[in-house]
Amino acid sequence: MLTALMSTKGTPLYAQIHQHLLDEIASGRYASGAKLPSESVLAQQFGTTRSTVVRALQQLAFEGVISREKGRGTFARAPSLATTLDMSRIRAFEDEIAEKGGAIEYRLLSFNRIKTPAAVAARLGLGEQPELYRLLRLRLVNGIPAVLENRYIPLDIGSRLTIDALTHHSMYSILEHQIGLPVTDVDGLIRVMGAEKTIAGHLQIKPGTPVLVRDYLLSGSGQRPLICGEAYFREQYPIRYHINAPR
Repeated sequence: MLTALMSTKGTPLYAQIHQHLLDEIASGRYASGAKLPSESVLAQQFGTTRSTVVRALQQLAFEGVISREKGRGTFARAPSLATTLDMSRIRAFEDEIAEKGGAIEYRLLSFNRIKTPAAVAARLGLGEQPELYRLLRLRLVNGIPAVLENRYIPLDIGSRLTIDALTHHSMYSILEHQIGLPVTDVDGLIRVMGAEKTIAGHLQIKPGTPVLVRDYLLSGSGQRPLICGEAYFREQYPIRYHINAPR
């Protein structure tokens, strides 16, 4: 059946097809992971050439809305909810996603005492403290795994955390409102790596898939180290940033 497009004067047909498919994906007509019709079927559907459809699909792929797999077809992807790297203030990932209409959930994977790794002891300034808490938690956006948290927490802070808080709130919120230790400083490093098998399993991606990693140290008043660790982001959650350098 021929699909009628909204006629927009001066707008190329490929751009109209691009917008139509974008709207279909955003509305849930094609859920994340759903297979789109083939190029030839779409060309017939829109009454145009295959090359016009290909151009529209290429634009959608560039925007991260679809993935094109050789020999398998074209698939819708979860919508990209970019976060902002704002160097002028401290803000939780969850707050940004909520502002963009995303629904955040937490899945507690483990929270237990472990032997303190030497590198972690040095970063948190723990001296000879033999044990600390390790938190492994998954953040889901709109029901899809988005971020895997691996956090190391000193005993005096970890012993005051509750399972209820860890399954309902961001760490920034917990530290400030439950523990009374607001984060005043974040020292971090952003890098890219291929997801190891365990990380890939939690994020529901293939091992080796590139993930964005944020290594960080959260500190409170007086530069007191509070928590350190890593956050592993799936590839559809890019970080936008803006730096203003007055001259």
